[in-house]
Amino acid sequence: MLAVKLREEIADAKSESQLVRNINPVISWDDFKPTEGPDTPAQLGGLEGDPNWFFSHTYPTSVIKEVLKDTKEKIEGTGPGVFPLDGYLGSGKSHVLLTLYHIFRHPKEATEWFQKWGIDFPKIEDTIVIPVPLQNVSYKDLWIPFFKALGKDIDVEESDWPKSNQIKKAVGDKRVLMLIDEIDNWYDAKNNQEKARVRGFLQSLSETSEKPEYQLKLVTTFLGLSPDVKVLRDIVARPRGGSSIIMQRTEDIFDIVRFRLFESSDEEKIDKIILDYLKTVGEELRKKGLDENSHLRDELKRAYPFHPSFLRTLSSLKVRQMLVMLARVVMRKLDKVDLIISSDLDDDILRDYLHSANPKIVDAYFEDIRFVQNAKEVKDGIISFDLARAILITSMLNTTETKKGADIKDIIFGCSPKYKVQDIDDTISFLEKWTRLKKIEEDGIIRYIITTELPVAVKIERKAELISPDDALKIIKRLVEKTVSSEIRGYKLIYEPSEISNDKKLKILTLLEKPIDISSIYPSDFTNKNTLYILYPGYSLKSDETIKLARRIIASSKLAEIEEQKKPFKDFHKEYMKHLKKQIDNAGWRGFRWFRKNLKDKPTPDERTITNLKDVDETIKNYASKDLLKYFLNMVLEEQDEISVRDLKERLYRLEGAPILLKDEDLLSLLAEMEKIGEVAIKTKQGKTLYKESISLQIIGNEDVIKKPPETAVPPTTGDVTTLVKDKKKLRYKEYADNYPFIADEVLEKVYISSISPEDGIFVLEENKVVSRPTSTKLSALAVKEEAAKVLEPLVLKIVNEKIAVKIPELSEIFKETYGNSGITDDLVLMAADNLEIGAQIHILRKKDAIVIQLPEDRLIEEVKKKIFFEVKKEGEIKKEILIEELSKIIPTEKKTFDDAIAFLIDDGKLEFDRGTKKLSLPKKKGAPPKPPKKRIIIKEEGATIEIINKLESIVEDTDIIEDVRIEIVKDLSAKELKELLEKAGDMNIKLLARRKEI
Repeated sequence: MLAVKLREEIADAKSESQLVRNINPVISWDDFKPTEGPDTPAQLGGLEGDPNWFFSHTYPTSVIKEVLKDTKEKIEGTGPGVFPLDGYLGSGKSHVLLTLYHIFRHPKEATEWFQKWGIDFPKIEDTIVIPVPLQNVSYKDLWIPFFKALGKDIDVEESDWPKSNQIKKAVGDKRVLMLIDEIDNWYDAKNNQEKARVRGFLQSLSETSEKPEYQLKLVTTFLGLSPDVKVLRDIVARPRGGSSIIMQRTEDIFDIVRFRLFESSDEEKIDKIILDYLKTVGEELRKKGLDENSHLRDELKRAYPFHPSFLRTLSSLKVRQMLVMLARVVMRKLDKVDLIISSDLDDDILRDYLHSANPKIVDAYFEDIRFVQNAKEVKDGIISFDLARAILITSMLNTTETKKGADIKDIIFGCSPKYKVQDIDDTISFLEKWTRLKKIEEDGIIRYIITTELPVAVKIERKAELISPDDALKIIKRLVEKTVSSEIRGYKLIYEPSEISNDKKLKILTLLEKPIDISSIYPSDFTNKNTLYILYPGYSLKSDETIKLARRIIASSKLAEIEEQKKPFKDFHKEYMKHLKKQIDNAGWRGFRWFRKNLKDKPTPDERTITNLKDVDETIKNYASKDLLKYFLNMVLEEQDEISVRDLKERLYRLEGAPILLKDEDLLSLLAEMEKIGEVAIKTKQGKTLYKESISLQIIGNEDVIKKPPETAVPPTTGDVTTLVKDKKKLRYKEYADNYPFIADEVLEKVYISSISPEDGIFVLEENKVVSRPTSTKLSALAVKEEAAKVLEPLVLKIVNEKIAVKIPELSEIFKETYGNSGITDDLVLMAADNLEIGAQIHILRKKDAIVIQLPEDRLIEEVKKKIFFEVKKEGEIKKEILIEELSKIIPTEKKTFDDAIAFLIDDGKLEFDRGTKKLSLPKKKGAPPKPPKKRIIIKEEGATIEIINKLESIVEDTDIIEDVRIEIVKDLSAKELKELLEKAGDMNIKLLARRKEI
């Protein structure tokens, strides 16, 4: 405290010096008694407890006005009821709380004070005021005075705190004001569990005060030095959007400080102050190899309460200006310092009295001060802002006055004695780098001046201010894209909602901040909503801090191109880029998609923390796992029993919260696995049902249908199989089994074998044979009689060609014994022969005692002729009847066939017949043979009717007898046409062979 007394006449002056009158003493809660209940409110004694004295010593600063304005809004139901005050020691936080205490405890005096200062404030109703000055009175729990003042008893668990509903119940319709002062030290002394309880209670209080229906107001002061207290402050400030009311406002100082200049001094105290000062400062000077100057003591005594080094820098001011300015300085420092030094000159006073004389340097100083105040080193506590300001203002004052700047001794004199010389040196190094503070050397003496030339950092900051936010965002986006694309590979990466396409490939959309409404980013035509995965930072990359950093990046890059000294700007650019990259890497990335538990309910948001961007791949693959795909498919089949592969894919692409389908092979592989173990069946486009088979992915098509296997399956009956065979004509075992995919093979095989019934026209084929029972059922086929007969046709033709003519039983036996057709019947063989006869490949001779299958007539005659000729030649001569009888045993055809064949051989001169002996023999070699009679000729023609008539006229006469006439009409006739044709033939014996066509 200054050892001086302000002069009374100056205090009473009607001039500018009146601004230094009536400075308030330090306001405190020294004489405070806490509340004992609703009928015994808290009491405050001393001067502070006297409302008349208090209001007469209280100026409504901008902070007080802001608090009153916010309080009015709370009373009127238009604002929150929380007021966190943030300021250092001595900044007036307690004064604000005491002001509110008196306003609500003494409304009459408060109303007069409002009127005096023209403050509009609602009529004050009865309010329960609950002061909690934690530097004067300590509570185990903050809620004790709160509920005590409201007359409510409450039991709280050791690990718990009162919740909002308990607070609301206690407050009810009452008007309550809770004032918590100096919470920092009290809170920092708590353990972690106790701190959690305090946070919980204050959060409940602030949430309740936010409700317009409860007239609860909470005012809390914070130093905010420790990280834990800062967290607490943020919780209380949450209803205000996270902002607190800052006490440090230089604009109030001019009006607050209204004291007089001193009129007397305490010489003994001054001597002690100077002695202590020289002892402290001298030690620091000696560390720099300097002495404190033998005249310094006398100068200090003459200039007290001002340091002579400070006064010398003001010598250019007019006396009146200096007196007014010093009066204001003294007002502010009277009870704060023992000696006024350069750094005690507040900025507003500096601007008022020194700016006009040296505007460029003063403006440069203020620009530097603003920069230093926001510098990271200062915010992190590495550099003291007060010390930095002291060095800058001392250097600036010496620059404006002497033009030579301040030497190290001047700087030490301008800084508070509490700072060590090492702190001063470190701060000077910081200021040389970041501000206009410049070191110069003249005559071997190092001095520091404030220049008007901007340092690199300041140039960058100025240039950055000209960069648009959009350009800054482009830089951020570009680095985000580079970072994301280097960490996430194998996916379609997009960075704007406008890039969302409706294709079916998974897209990862990376945003710079979390969208307020996810659905709002979808394009109107976007239907494949499950093909989008969204990535965004937990900490917005569009924040003012990040945009400011991006502006610096652009600014440093541009300045590196145009400035003569490029390296400093390039170095800054490199650091800024490194910092932005770090922000992006540590942005607390989140991955978002929808999740659903079932098909009916709406999907729910599924936001997951992405610790490392490389983890996105694993996260997405978890969403695309076979287990999830299988779970989803089972849900679908529970709902609708079957679904096509195409429709299932569409659901996976469109339905938000469904599993992700990265590629078709993932789904097809799952379907193949589930089909093989019988969890699903697949019905192909061709109608085939695949079940419990090993299948390749390639055979599963989009049109195939996935079906839920039945819980029970009914096996077919032999009647079902018979019907299926008659419908299909020929039914291979595999085709038959495909119709019953859910029946065990052994059951199907048993029914299949039981269905073989030649009597009912059902035959079994194996290896192109008609068998009685297949050796390998799965390689066989069931067939109706017509189909089985077709199998026999080639063999029938082969055997007839070999035998010339053969009876049905013998032919059947050959089939069984020689060719292994164990399942045939005579009827089946006859049907095969019928088919061949229709094709004119054989002829069926139906005799009374047997049915003979023989060659067609022309070939039959030729083959019989060969047999007869061979036998006659072998025997020399043989009776005709004996020959016919012997040949009939091996060629069971008609006798007439043999007669015709013999006649042809005789006519051709190849045999002779002795009518006396009835023997056949080869011709004898005699003279020329007699002229033969007309020979028999075979007439065999094919063609149109008129063509055959013309041919007959050329080879026979009308009197010739044409025997054994057979006419084959190669044409389909209607029954009517056939009858008309027969009627034209007249009365004669006819053998008709025809077949009615199947319709």
